[in-house]
Amino acid sequence: MTHLTVVNGPQAGTQVALVRGETCTIGSAESCTLRLTQAGIAAVQAEVKALKQEGFGIKRGGGPLAVNGASVEAARLTDGDTIDIGPVQLVYGPPVAASATGGPAPGSSLGGFRLFEVLGQGGMGTVYRAEQVSLRRQVALKVLDEGLTQNPVFVARFVAEARAAARLHHPNVVQVFDVGNEGSTYYYSMELMTEGSVETKLKGNGKLELAETLRAVADAARGLAYAESLRIVHRDIKPDNLMLDHHGAVKLADLGLALTEEDNSGKVVGTPHFMSPEQILRKPLDHRSDLYSLGCTMYRLLAGRNPFTGASVKDILRAQVKDAAEPLHKVDPAVPAEVSAVVARLMEKEPDDRFQSATELVEQLEQVLRPPMRKGLLIGGAVLALAVAGGAIAYAMTRPEGQTKIIKERVVDPASAEIEKRAREAEAEAAYLRVRNKRLTELAYADALEAMAKEHPGTEHAQQATDEAGKARAEYAAKTKAASDRAAQVESQVESLRQRARAALGNQDFTATATALQLAEVPQVLRDAEPVQAAVRQLTVELQAAAQTKADALQQDLEQACTKSDDAAIERAAQALAAILDGPTAWPALALPDAAARRPALATAAELRSKLRDQLAASQAETAWARVCAGYCEGNGALASIATWQWKAAQQAGQRLADDLRGQDSGDHAAALAMSLARAVAHLDRVAQAAAAGAMTLPFPGEPEPCPVASFSSEGEAAAFTVKTGPKHAPRPQLLKVRTLDLVTLERALTLPNGDPADTFAVLGWLQLATHVEAARSYLSALDPRSDVSGTGDQRYAPSGQPAARFAAGLATQSDAWAQALATELQAAAQLADGLQAFSGQRNLAAAELIERLLREHPRRLVVATLK
Repeated sequence: MTHLTVVNGPQAGTQVALVRGETCTIGSAESCTLRLTQAGIAAVQAEVKALKQEGFGIKRGGGPLAVNGASVEAARLTDGDTIDIGPVQLVYGPPVAASATGGPAPGSSLGGFRLFEVLGQGGMGTVYRAEQVSLRRQVALKVLDEGLTQNPVFVARFVAEARAAARLHHPNVVQVFDVGNEGSTYYYSMELMTEGSVETKLKGNGKLELAETLRAVADAARGLAYAESLRIVHRDIKPDNLMLDHHGAVKLADLGLALTEEDNSGKVVGTPHFMSPEQILRKPLDHRSDLYSLGCTMYRLLAGRNPFTGASVKDILRAQVKDAAEPLHKVDPAVPAEVSAVVARLMEKEPDDRFQSATELVEQLEQVLRPPMRKGLLIGGAVLALAVAGGAIAYAMTRPEGQTKIIKERVVDPASAEIEKRAREAEAEAAYLRVRNKRLTELAYADALEAMAKEHPGTEHAQQATDEAGKARAEYAAKTKAASDRAAQVESQVESLRQRARAALGNQDFTATATALQLAEVPQVLRDAEPVQAAVRQLTVELQAAAQTKADALQQDLEQACTKSDDAAIERAAQALAAILDGPTAWPALALPDAAARRPALATAAELRSKLRDQLAASQAETAWARVCAGYCEGNGALASIATWQWKAAQQAGQRLADDLRGQDSGDHAAALAMSLARAVAHLDRVAQAAAAGAMTLPFPGEPEPCPVASFSSEGEAAAFTVKTGPKHAPRPQLLKVRTLDLVTLERALTLPNGDPADTFAVLGWLQLATHVEAARSYLSALDPRSDVSGTGDQRYAPSGQPAARFAAGLATQSDAWAQALATELQAAAQLADGLQAFSGQRNLAAAELIERLLREHPRRLVVATLK
């Protein structure tokens, strides 16, 4: 899907999807699809609609509209087109990845910088106004798009080039201060240009005045002359990269972050409206390519429009290669022909036809900028001399080997003192200019000026040359002293740096060592000095060697602990290694550049610890469950007490077990079972109270009607109901032992009129559990593995699982934990009974399936213990 993406201003990164059949309105009105809040935006400044066949087009609304820098009423849009809506620029095309338009939020901090508002958005990332906290210095901070930093080759190259750019110093070049990263976020800081770019000024004014343009282009040319001396090709000269300081001077942005001449890759990089033909055709580039781009820029500044326009980027690039721009003095008659000629020469298609150096361009612009009276001095003097003397003096400015040549004839009329004086001044000025143009060193320049003054005594320019020679010698002396002072300062800073870094290194404080190597305590003007940088390189090697040794030892400790499967030792060693890799105590990347390669050891250790903990937990869980089984099923366990109607003993045994296992695996289940026993004991006590109150009757053998119950005892061999039998006028007490009662009668006897059925099921359920555990143990122990009929026929498993299943269903409806726990035990007992009965009936396949289901659904139940 095609999108519009805002690339600058406070809404940078905002994206709007374009949908066929829907109009996308752009403006300041609240109803607009893309609402822009900057001043000067019309209510609806533009509309974007789908075209009939394919693609989208844009139409101007209530304000100015430009596509690819050209003002339009309407235009078809092509991927990559830029759209200017007042001060806001949009890009048309596929959606831009979040990392290309995102970035840290203003107000946050990054690597020692506090971020303020967003100044702009470019192809490499976002530019913020920021403060370098340590120096309280306002800077421009460029944060790279995260997508670019995924390529380690790009990151290494970017850091190297940014460091190289920080060594570039020129009045017409934006100074790069620092480069760094915080995690995967890379940035570099540079000089803050308070007045923005020339492009910003253009958008406000339309075009620049002639004098302002000439000064701006001359400043840019001086910056390019410096780049030329370093064999750097900028490759992206345009108004956006010409920055203005508070004095109005122009400085080149991003110089040094472009490719050098020796590093051309052939890749087309630049802005279509300002690219040279050789750049578009992927030919080798040199500094003359930047001069072409500067010519396109100068054209834009003076004409208020780009030299070439087109419906698409391809059209613009084609025009750059093949077409000649309309002469500037025809676009605007106010532009002098000599200025138009300068621009035309800059924009020659062949590099050999352009100015051959930025210095040559500067000289030409200085001639244009020179005040008219000054420029006419030589010519005026010569004309006057010719007029009075009849052609006594003639001279021409030529450039054999870069020097001015003067041709002079003797003045015929010696009476004209004024003419003679002007001729001498003309000669002196020409000689003075020759010296100025030679680009000599300070002392050689002073010598040449003094020689010129000696050759032309008594002239104004001789005096000027003498004064300037004195200044040159003074400047040389000051420079020599400054160099000596700087060398002493550098030596002092290097020694101090070594002491700080090695003291921290001796204490194995690698963070403090790395901090020292960031040179925060070294004055900014001395940081780029080669002795300082050499010391940083040497100390970095020492730091990394010491850190590597320490990290290797910590990693070896971890590996040895893992080999021994010693959980405690693994934990200690992993914590020690993690402390240097992550978190607030992590060593900086400068100290341990291979930190990422060590993290897998931590992951391996964590995985091993997890397995060891799982094994320990499983072992402890098995031990805890074994105690539960032993407490209920073995010897005189709780189930044996229940089978002999020793309920209180069973309850006490279950409670002790629950207390011992509190907080452990199976502890909750043991506590729930103990609670169910307590409910059973309490219910039996209530049954005894009801019997003593005469509120119960039971059927008795030989009696036609149920007989009243006089008492009930629930303990041991005496567990029985005392029933009154015989004639009503002479009842005889009889004992009805609970062990002799069938399940139906026992259930009736234990059911109280107003009682909770779950309590009755608690008593009967535990009796079923005791029955099935004992029966299963007896049945399984009697099986003869050598006989196919063992355990069948008369030896079959007798107890039915149906009562256990019925009691389990009744308890399962209760929400109490004790009822749920007993229900699951009874469900397992019913499944065990079904399986053993199937085996008794020689339905072996069904028996195997039932037993497998029991082990799968109820692996930890009391009846399952009988199978092991």
